[in-house]
Amino acid sequence: MNDEIELRARAGKVESTTEQYPDDQKGSWLDDDTHLRSLGKRPILNRSFGLMSIMGLSCSALLSWEGILVTSFAGLLNGGPAGVVWGFLINWFGTISVYTSLGEMASMAPTAGGQYHWVAMMAPDAWSAFLAYTTGWLTTLAWQALAVSVAYITATLLQGIIVLATQTYTPEAWQTVLIMWAVALFSVLANSVTSRVLAKCESLILILHLAGFFGVLIPLVYFAPHSSPSEVFTTFFNEGGWSSQALSFLVGFPGVAGSLLGADCAVHMSEEIQSAALVVPRALFYTIIVNGLLAFAMAIALMFCLGDVTEVLSASETLFYPFLEIFYLSVESTAGACVMAGVILVLSIASTIGVYATASRMMWSFSRDGGLPFSSKLVQVTYVVRADTLKGYGTKVSVKLFGPC
Repeated sequence: MNDEIELRARAGKVESTTEQYPDDQKGSWLDDDTHLRSLGKRPILNRSFGLMSIMGLSCSALLSWEGILVTSFAGLLNGGPAGVVWGFLINWFGTISVYTSLGEMASMAPTAGGQYHWVAMMAPDAWSAFLAYTTGWLTTLAWQALAVSVAYITATLLQGIIVLATQTYTPEAWQTVLIMWAVALFSVLANSVTSRVLAKCESLILILHLAGFFGVLIPLVYFAPHSSPSEVFTTFFNEGGWSSQALSFLVGFPGVAGSLLGADCAVHMSEEIQSAALVVPRALFYTIIVNGLLAFAMAIALMFCLGDVTEVLSASETLFYPFLEIFYLSVESTAGACVMAGVILVLSIASTIGVYATASRMMWSFSRDGGLPFSSKLVQVTYVVRADTLKGYGTKVSVKLFGPC
């Protein structure tokens, strides 16, 4: 971990480097490569992402309002409608505070390694290497796990839509695994294009992310019968039979918190972002604010349109995700519900592209610093095999190893 120790020694240079970039400038003139060299890293990757394109990648990877539809039912089972709404608010405000701090550190040292580089800079000398190495492993594994999770969600969501459309299809575990592999392969191939093409695609995905929100929210709110405000904001459940309602709320809380995972993807794409010291902090802040608002609005709408809770929760046994049943009961049309769910499926596929891009950069960065086995092989970037492609296949292997059997 010599790079990390060297990086910490250069921390003073990092601060003086960022001070010469006034905040009132657009930042297009920033010498990103010089800044990166001052951090002890050699510039390799092309800088093709701007603010809009990196926000598109961040929003798609975050999968906020789409994610609250998928993950909130763990909180509904243990916590109830009020647990979902208030739990999300607590999570959102806490996440804002975390990413505000990350944004400050990203403005100081915008590297693909992100958290473990910052730990190396700020930790005491005696603990710097150990803590940076531990943080690097945790961050790398977290992104690989997120890649597996998003592929699984995409696969099971597709199966749930098929069940909803046909009523005769019986999902099998081996089918889920094959679909996961297909999703992983598609994401790797999508990341094999040039970063310039990927950046343009992510800008379009940002538009789809925002348009899809209204495409789902409006028919859901308009057609569905509504619960009373007291049922939404003051009703708690303890379906898990825990010893107290407070404990039940805490058990369901991680399900709600899962909708805001992955907002730091802009950090790990830093070495491909123009004017990274300015753009990355702004992307982090804008992403968590905008997506928090969208997810909170969707959570409230979902709880108001919940209907019969028992019927909705039982739908998870056949449809994987109860929100599919809510869509169907709201619009009273199989085709309409499938179209609404199809929007979320498309955005879920887009999310896998962003997550795989980020996971590959994180793996590459940690390999560059010698943190992973076979780092000398993983870190190679040539004109034939690009960094995201090589590490993308590593992420695909993670899906095969850790996907359901």
